[in-house]
Amino acid sequence: MAGASGKRIAASNAKTLHQLRLAFLVTHAISLASWAFFPSLQVWKHIFYFFTTDSIALILWYQLEGMARRKDDIRSPGMAAYMFDIIYVTLFVHATTTLISRKFWALYLSIPLYALYRLYSFASPYIFPSKSSGKSSGSKTLKPTSRSSATASSTPGSTAPTSKRQAKLAERAKKGDHRVQMQEVRKHA
Repeated sequence: MAGASGKRIAASNAKTLHQLRLAFLVTHAISLASWAFFPSLQVWKHIFYFFTTDSIALILWYQLEGMARRKDDIRSPGMAAYMFDIIYVTLFVHATTTLISRKFWALYLSIPLYALYRLYSFASPYIFPSKSSGKSSGSKTLKPTSRSSATASSTPGSTAPTSKRQAKLAERAKKGDHRVQMQEVRKHA
């Protein structure tokens, strides 16, 4: 059974890499044809952009090809998915700048902007701690948390548990039992 899964992943990887190869060939053919038939479009700045971004996409494609040779699933989420995103954005920008407008080069900025967004969303809890934890005003209580707390509901203002399980958790929390995780909750006055 394990061999069948490996064969399925290898076939999926081969199909995906073949589709990427075709996409590269089509966008390169469109770009070369437009430069051959319309020499006025051969602005050196745009040719430099094309080869720079294309080299980045080709490096990522070779990386994906190496992952496929090692029999890794290249369609799995993670860095491989980001590599595909960069390749797809590059191919889209190449096709649209050739066929529609040179202003589509600005769309390539979406890649570093997205990277900055992901970096900010990852680092912001560490750089900017929550405002409620820094304030000392207002009363704070500790509330026991459990996996079933989402299913068992109680009114926001009541302190009495609504089930036997919640009553046991509250008793354990009063005794300081290590099995009850404590979560800091701020009471609204």
